[in-house]
Amino acid sequence: MGKDMKDSGTKEIKVNVEIFGNTYTLKGKGSSESVERVARFVDNKMKDISSKASVATSEKIAILTALNIAEEYFSLKDEHSALCEDLDSGLDDLNARIETSLK
Repeated sequence: MGKDMKDSGTKEIKVNVEIFGNTYTLKGKGSSESVERVARFVDNKMKDISSKASVATSEKIAILTALNIAEEYFSLKDEHSALCEDLDSGLDDLNARIETSLK
């Protein structure tokens, strides 16, 4: 199916997927299920945007889909950063309380 990658020991795989009516051969590391999952996600996003937008070309739908996915990514990234900051703050507070109680 694929060749061994020298850097991580994982295999490179090739998977045929259908996205928005077109078949693509995608390469990836890991499992074919993971690559197919990503392809299904993109396909579903494109179909959703296509059903809501009055855009006619696949290229424009692909761009709107990319923008939509990027917006979701940055929103989740910001949320993740905020949660990490809250966690760090809480851990600092907990450490301070532990140190105080041990004195």
